[in-house]
Amino acid sequence: MSEFREFYIQEGAGSNFLASKCLWAEDKTKKIEIHKADSSVNEFFYHRAKTPAEWTWNPQPKGLAISSPEKIKTVLTELHLWINKNYKNQSNFESENRERVIRNIDNLWTEDWSYWTFDFFAFMDFEKSKWKDSGYPTEVINMIHQAQDCFATCREYYFKRCQEKNWDTFLITHSHPFLGISPRIKLPENFKTLSMELDVEVDMFCAGLQDLKSSNGKSIDEIELKFEQMDDLFSNMSVGLSDDKVSYRKIFFENNEDEIRKIYDFFDNEEYFEENKTNIMSEFREYHDKNMSVIQKFAPGLYNQLKTR
Repeated sequence: MSEFREFYIQEGAGSNFLASKCLWAEDKTKKIEIHKADSSVNEFFYHRAKTPAEWTWNPQPKGLAISSPEKIKTVLTELHLWINKNYKNQSNFESENRERVIRNIDNLWTEDWSYWTFDFFAFMDFEKSKWKDSGYPTEVINMIHQAQDCFATCREYYFKRCQEKNWDTFLITHSHPFLGISPRIKLPENFKTLSMELDVEVDMFCAGLQDLKSSNGKSIDEIELKFEQMDDLFSNMSVGLSDDKVSYRKIFFENNEDEIRKIYDFFDNEEYFEENKTNIMSEFREYHDKNMSVIQKFAPGLYNQLKTR
């Protein structure tokens, strides 16, 4: 039976590093950087989806999941334009992500697109592990539901193809499919999920890292720690939807062996962890120390606010 494993990690919380260590482990054939980044801010990029070699190296046919791609492209375009008109404070990335989805509608089923499809819903209010689609014009709610149903159909078709071939898929991404794809998506059997949990201080730390790394190390020092209630942390939106969770603080600030082992075990790499424990623990500590140095150098104001250094 096919196995599906998904680990949800917030932006800035080390998803590429964790992919290189916990997802790929000893598989040297795939554990390569997909493109170079700025080493001065401890940034790099790795494949975060471990899919069958036959799938990876053989182009998949387009458009199999969607019966009327032009029709849904029209809906997505209208929703995209409505968001642009009504939410001027969104980032350029959000708008670009939606445009990318629209351009690649025929390919959505071939891999996880939740990082990009998420931005069709990011403008909405979020409460108790779900988007609130009330309070918007009826025509907008209808477009949201059509978008969700389209994205769900694509991902469900991917799951179906994997099950037919008895292929496993292990994935690191940013959000649970109920958030980035659709709350109505039908998840397959043997589908297990893990989510990274941030506390308030760590949330600000990771936000600072994300801004620094995406800005190629330009000095930003205006971040202030905002001590909200843990239940209000938007960044933990996938935690309540997942089967299990791990703590960023325990993994990186505390270099906790059991918490790190948990991730390796989730991706069926616990034996590798036990055999290489000393080196792995050292690599995790080194990665965190470099991140702290990045914050100290480029955002000393934020660094000085951190209670745990």
